[in-house]
Amino acid sequence: MTDFSKTQFYCSLLYNLMTDGNKKTPFEHWQDACNLLIQEQEKYEAIPIPKREQKPALAKLEKIESVKLKIAELALTKDDDTLSEGCKNQLLGLYGWLKYKKWTAPEATGWNRGVKGLSVEGLSIEMINRLDGTNYSKCEEKFTNDYLIGCPDVIDNERKIVVDVKSSWNIDSFLLNLDKELSKNYWWQMQGYMALLDLPKAEVNFCLITTPEHIIQAEIDKKAGEKYSADEIRANLTFDDIPEQERRLRFVVERDEQAVEKLYRKIIKCREYLSTIEQIHFSMK
Repeated sequence: MTDFSKTQFYCSLLYNLMTDGNKKTPFEHWQDACNLLIQEQEKYEAIPIPKREQKPALAKLEKIESVKLKIAELALTKDDDTLSEGCKNQLLGLYGWLKYKKWTAPEATGWNRGVKGLSVEGLSIEMINRLDGTNYSKCEEKFTNDYLIGCPDVIDNERKIVVDVKSSWNIDSFLLNLDKELSKNYWWQMQGYMALLDLPKAEVNFCLITTPEHIIQAEIDKKAGEKYSADEIRANLTFDDIPEQERRLRFVVERDEQAVEKLYRKIIKCREYLSTIEQIHFSMK
């Protein structure tokens, strides 16, 4: 049997562990009840004292007592983190890797997008250096603690911040980051990096870098035809004609200690589930 009790999870997987769709966690239900109690107590306090013997005030007191009982009930399970089906599916894939060193092969669709991200990562960092007057270089070291493993792009010890670089595929995927909050996927990834490095802040930089020639040519070979010409494909994958300051979007993330504690509790649950998977697997031989 495999010992999963010390399994560490990559920071890039944290959103898959923590998300549960739109379903609220036991802690969130308890928190909602606590907030409701505060609201109801404030409403009761707003009732003039001479009117507190009247039916509306007495009804409000009954509701307050009812909410208090609900809080006490929810408090018993508020720390019981459950695993979503999406999380379990991720753990099934991880089980294959941890036990057999076999991993899910990437789909051919969109493969060039991932290749581009890796290919131009250094160019993205160089552009950030020019824009910010920094001297960053790509971090190659993996960091670990009892729960996590990760290799952040850049560590700025002077500013006490971890810097992450996301190289966008095209202008559409780049501009999709405008006028919205940072995705929860990347937010959790940054929480993991900050926990690993014991840093209080992180930033995510979305950069728009011209696509390497071999990837452009692969896209031309695959897509050029009646709908798109080779020149149109090339023009839509090259961005040096756009000023650099317009090709970087930056999001700052503050460390959330409660989120990290919740993450560690969830990882313990994930380890337990990995052991359960193995027991089920062996029982079906």
